[in-house]
Amino acid sequence: MLQAEAGYRTSAGISCSKMLAKLVSGMHKPDDQTILLPPDAPAFVAPLPARTIPGTPEPFVIIS
Repeated sequence: MLQAEAGYRTSAGISCSKMLAKLVSGMHKPDDQTILLPPDAPAFVAPLPARTIPGTPEPFVIIS
């Protein structure tokens, strides 16, 4: 609807925390929303590289 009326493309991530919502929002871009339920969060985060998680300190990223 937003694209049709204003020409903007949008994506949204919905989760139990702002950080997880931001991570899942990039999964189905553009023009879609992704929902990550709390029980699914550990399995979603486990395979991600440490650098994709906001706030991860640089030394940890290098070691992992």
